[in-house]
Amino acid sequence: MSSAPQNADHQTQKITIQKKTVKITHERDDLDYPKAQKKEGKYILPWKSEKATPDGWNNFKYFFTPDSSKVPSEAKLDEEPLMQTMKADPNRIENPPENGIRVTWLGHASVLFQLDNVNVLVNPNFNQRGIKYYHPGDNKRYRQPVYTVAQLPRVDVVFITNTHFDYLDLSSVRQLNERFGDMLLWYVPMGAADWMAKAGCGNVVELDWWKEDEVEFIDQTKIEDNEDINTTVFNIACTPSQNHHDRTFDDDNAVLWCSWVIMSPRYKVFVSGATGYCDVFKSIGRKYGPFHMAALPIGGYDPDWKFGFGNVTPEEAVQIHQDLLAMCSLALAWGTFTIGNEFYLEPPQRLNDELRKRGLSEMQFFLLKHGESRLIEIKEADKENEEEEQKDNEATVELDVPVMNGDDEAAAEDDAAAPPQEEETSPEDQAVLDNLVNELVEETPVEEKAGSDSD
Repeated sequence: MSSAPQNADHQTQKITIQKKTVKITHERDDLDYPKAQKKEGKYILPWKSEKATPDGWNNFKYFFTPDSSKVPSEAKLDEEPLMQTMKADPNRIENPPENGIRVTWLGHASVLFQLDNVNVLVNPNFNQRGIKYYHPGDNKRYRQPVYTVAQLPRVDVVFITNTHFDYLDLSSVRQLNERFGDMLLWYVPMGAADWMAKAGCGNVVELDWWKEDEVEFIDQTKIEDNEDINTTVFNIACTPSQNHHDRTFDDDNAVLWCSWVIMSPRYKVFVSGATGYCDVFKSIGRKYGPFHMAALPIGGYDPDWKFGFGNVTPEEAVQIHQDLLAMCSLALAWGTFTIGNEFYLEPPQRLNDELRKRGLSEMQFFLLKHGESRLIEIKEADKENEEEEQKDNEATVELDVPVMNGDDEAAAEDDAAAPPQEEETSPEDQAVLDNLVNELVEETPVEEKAGSDSD
């Protein structure tokens, strides 16, 4: 977390966490900002959905539906460009970048965000199974994790969005606790704290929808004989999503589900978790957006009568991306477990088709390979020019412009003699990105480049 080069003798001595809860005091319209509701001790969705609520009959029928996923052998997967895996490179992800957001896809809904001196882990699952262990179907992981828990950098905070087995894995939670202990801070939706405590989690923050929390990450780092102390303040908001809780036979909807807004000193990130589509994402975008980055699911949606309530299609994911006013989004929840019956490559194919239909670039809603990292660089518009523009137009929104580059530090390590190579943005992609930015904010023109990590 220090600004020293990565090859320095870097050793974290102690992480101290200080936090305080921030209460929302302004009034909210229940239609735009619905509160979580309980009936007879169980959470219920506070808005109407056209999708069928999951029940035992639908689960029973699903056992007899044909599986069209057609996941090939591991050798065939290795030949498919979208399914090729990266090599683990712990040095690359050892420390957060000085500028921008580095995101690493760990498979399915698991993702590592590194921003403003803090390492953020979301929905960790390093297990071989992604659904209930008593399920008769074969839901073994067909793409293995590139990174193990032992290869992860220091993790400061973990976010859990829901309690489904593919999003909240007991063995992964225990491994993280064994390695990091009380240094680890967990954020979970209401009702999940008891489960987390039984799993060995010492620092757990349980939040309801629209509740906010402030946390200070204090990093005491020793580099050779010098000690450096950095304090970073994050603001966290628990926000709604459309899902359900069903982890055991007798606890349906005893625990809430949610999405998360993560606000660092410079950046804003949104994580939806597993969700069906609903208008609440427009409210989240109005209240907390625009976002520098969002992480949204695109798979596990077929058949609709079984999964439509709690899982979005790729087309719906693109709509959420726009509802949130996200500058860019990462596609999650595909290519790892066979959750739905759709062909295993259909989610990314439909995603790219929808982006083209809406005139959006694949830069704006992007795919990563398993274990791949991407550095999203944020270039700030000139503040003086922004102030001048705001005088002319009070509705102007201050927004940093993201520029997507590969993680050049890794390339430099691989070939120190060669300068980092960057792929220039095509004129078509540049025009699309410029149009998106202009719709959101009057901003100072900047040069933009695109690329991604590669081994």
